[in-house]
Amino acid sequence: TMGAYNSAPLPTKVFITSGSGYVGKAALQAFAEDYSVDVTVSTRDVSKSADKITDALPRANVVQVDDRVPASIDAAIAGAQVLVIIPPGAEDRGDIAERFAAAAGRSSACKHIILISVPGALEDGSILFQRQFAKAENAVKACHVPYSIFRLDFFLENYYGFAEGIKASKKLYMFLGQGSITGTSLEDVGACIWKVATEADRSKFANKTYTLTSSDALTGAEIASTLSEL
Repeated sequence: TMGAYNSAPLPTKVFITSGSGYVGKAALQAFAEDYSVDVTVSTRDVSKSADKITDALPRANVVQVDDRVPASIDAAIAGAQVLVIIPPGAEDRGDIAERFAAAAGRSSACKHIILISVPGALEDGSILFQRQFAKAENAVKACHVPYSIFRLDFFLENYYGFAEGIKASKKLYMFLGQGSITGTSLEDVGACIWKVATEADRSKFANKTYTLTSSDALTGAEIASTLSEL
């Protein structure tokens, strides 16, 4: 509850779910220079993901969690003051996020949740991931723990995957027409997660939803021109 901020100390324990993906890696790298924070990261299979996680943050504690079993989640997040929920790329990611949010609600230690979501999260959305992330957002809002939701725009780093193709074919294929598009940097996403997680007065970020994006919208021609110079 909001009253928790009156006595909440600077967080020392942060728990990150699905830390082996792009967003998880960006979050871990953001904590690299902050040794005042203990970071624990969950994975479904330590043998497959531990190296990716510790490459991003060597001191990270990696734990195996069955994210379909509430008791496993409860045990894993015990003691964490900040829970960062990064829904995995799975068909049941809305359900997984819901279980983590519910566990945070049961935890006496958890003082803030950070949820990674997407623009256009709608319960009745026509696209599956809209409904999945809407379920995650609703679960976080219902668990009675202060939260910050970060809705992420198209990753700017995705453009680098287009660079070689543009240089080889002199063409860029995007469903953009004459329009323009914004984006967000994974490094900035990580910085935002770190900022909220380590802020002494997190109440300024409590129960707010942010869309992380850039201030400049680029046309396809501008994107192609920039990438062709790499």
